[in-house]
Amino acid sequence: MNKNTALAVAALVACGSAAATEDYDLRYAPGYGGADMSAPFEGGWVFQAHTYAYSGNIRGTTSVQLPFSTIHALNPAVPAIPGAFTTTTVNTNEQINVYGLLPRLSYMSSTTFLGATLGGTVLVPLVNKKSNATITAYSTTATSPLPAVNNAAIAAGVNPLVAGQVQAVANANSNSDWGTGDLEFSPILRWSTEATQTLFVLTTVTPTGDYDKNRAANPSAGRFWTFRPAVQFSYIGDGWDFGTRVAYSYNTRNTETKYKSGSYLNLDLSFMKSVSESTRVGVSGYAVNQLNKDST
Repeated sequence: MNKNTALAVAALVACGSAAATEDYDLRYAPGYGGADMSAPFEGGWVFQAHTYAYSGNIRGTTSVQLPFSTIHALNPAVPAIPGAFTTTTVNTNEQINVYGLLPRLSYMSSTTFLGATLGGTVLVPLVNKKSNATITAYSTTATSPLPAVNNAAIAAGVNPLVAGQVQAVANANSNSDWGTGDLEFSPILRWSTEATQTLFVLTTVTPTGDYDKNRAANPSAGRFWTFRPAVQFSYIGDGWDFGTRVAYSYNTRNTETKYKSGSYLNLDLSFMKSVSESTRVGVSGYAVNQLNKDST
């Protein structure tokens, strides 16, 4: 079997499935700042530096078919039987670890507009991202009118060559990098009563971070923009408080990869209890839903 056959299979394996957002990067830290949602955001400057860590596995199975005619062009010993093909199935696992420091500077003025006070915030994340891709299993079968022993021999010829190529694909998707992420800035409108606070935040995420399209793991999500309107509401009661935020993210197309991540919706919740004048304890949670598919 010619090496080019394996390269053809590996190329198809590499593009056989699309990620839910490019490189699985939401440009949004789910659950981030949960306790702060119910903290009063009044006049003046506020500096915050949150840290976060995410870890997860992404498992996938890809099946790739090659017609005998393609294989025959590379290896004439394989007959070009119409309708005959080989099927290679590859099982993969990608371990992704992300560690971030999120320094944010915010300001709330005394200027009013539409009954709300005006403010703004800017964030420049520092991110360490690691990706480790592995091939957990692979197998090749041949489907043709030939006797089973011939089909098995053809599959056996394809399988070991494919193994090295899919491992090369896995190696190419394994790396780590540290650097600055994508700068984001947001104007803020704040409406408040004695016990409630409502914020409208219009965030723009810029493609300014450390990025290389040939790396699997990048501090930046890519060379595209994200526009994220969000509404945040909090109720501050007698000794306890509640906060929630709904954010919608729209992504433009990555100018380097031509990949367009789908839009998605984030929901964050928090319940906090004051145990002293300086201490609160509570729980927070989040949900993420991608609203439409990625496209290339």
